[in-house]
Amino acid sequence: MIEIGERLKSGLRDVRGHLELLADPLAAEQPSHGIYAIRDSHGDIVPGALRYGEAGAGSRVAILGGIHMNEMAGVFALLKFHERWLSGTRPKSGTIYIATGHIERALEFIDLVITSDQISPRVWGPLRATKDHCNYNRVAFDILEKPLSSDFDRHAYQIVKHVLKPANGMVLDLHNTSEDAAPMVTLFMDKGETPEMSIKRLHDGGVARDLPIRDFIFWKPGPYNGMESIRSVVRGAPGSISILVENGGGANPDSFNNADICTQIWLRNVLGMEPEDHVIASTRIPVERHHYIETSELYHPAVKPEDYTDLPADIFDAAKGDTFILVRDWDSLNKTVGWSPEARQVLDTLDERLLHKNRLDNFEPIRQGDVIAIGLETGLKLCAPHDGVVMMVGASPAIMPAERETFANIGVLL
Repeated sequence: MIEIGERLKSGLRDVRGHLELLADPLAAEQPSHGIYAIRDSHGDIVPGALRYGEAGAGSRVAILGGIHMNEMAGVFALLKFHERWLSGTRPKSGTIYIATGHIERALEFIDLVITSDQISPRVWGPLRATKDHCNYNRVAFDILEKPLSSDFDRHAYQIVKHVLKPANGMVLDLHNTSEDAAPMVTLFMDKGETPEMSIKRLHDGGVARDLPIRDFIFWKPGPYNGMESIRSVVRGAPGSISILVENGGGANPDSFNNADICTQIWLRNVLGMEPEDHVIASTRIPVERHHYIETSELYHPAVKPEDYTDLPADIFDAAKGDTFILVRDWDSLNKTVGWSPEARQVLDTLDERLLHKNRLDNFEPIRQGDVIAIGLETGLKLCAPHDGVVMMVGASPAIMPAERETFANIGVLL
């Protein structure tokens, strides 16, 4: 169970108030303070989006916060940025575009959490955004050209066209990890880049300078099940770099402050907007940085075969439609109900001693052949294709076919 403490509830109450403000951008508009609602090409208001500063005045950047419905640290950072702007803490020049996700769904999530003392991960997990609730990690590459057939497509189009396009690819995308983990940065490699070239581009651009973050993940270019993250759809001007900051576990109230600190430092790096004194002090603490590159994606078998990196066709055919349970530890496996006799027989052959330690934490070592997940129906074992480290583990031990989420990625330390 996830314990819901008062610090988390207090942060979510603050977030709730800001989401209500963003729900009506026209009401939030304050031209005297340089805050404007964003309108599309038809003159309609873009929900959940605001522009700070005069359009076209200096550099243009964008901040996304809360685009997944149970990841509210980014909205907290947007709230604090909004308060500083009103108090006069602004860049000398530049325009800042901000956007959030499906606000009604986020409010539903917040109300559930602040009225609870404990929540099962099986409740918390499904409240993250699905595609039907604006999961902007599932945006089509051709969103700006394709016919818009759903509310999700229309909202994604508006954000890409009227928030991210003006920013020319200079985007800060604020998230939470599914389970508690140290803050980390992820970014997409450009086509044809080597890992070394990507690292140089990141550091030469200066956007990550002094971020109090140790771990940086580089994702290979290419579609993710025919989709991609909203921040990668728009390729910006040369030298522009879009980064995603995972600020810690969604139920950890420290993630709210992490998101705020990272936002302040990023705004200093890209627009010269001075952060608060305690944030400046935090940048003087040296951080040893580790760079990882994703080498293998193991997606749920509901997705297309061509989206696998290392899953042979015969294994894919055997796995299709099954539900896979992550091998976290022996106790969690035994508590999972619904195992078929064939799957139970597979469990009984596993060495219990090797399964007492949770082996699927972020950046934990994993060896070739280690079992990652077991099929609930088939008993099929999906294994690590090579030595490496675990990255970005799925939100719940049970990865259901309908959710089509990544259950594990494997990478190597560069």
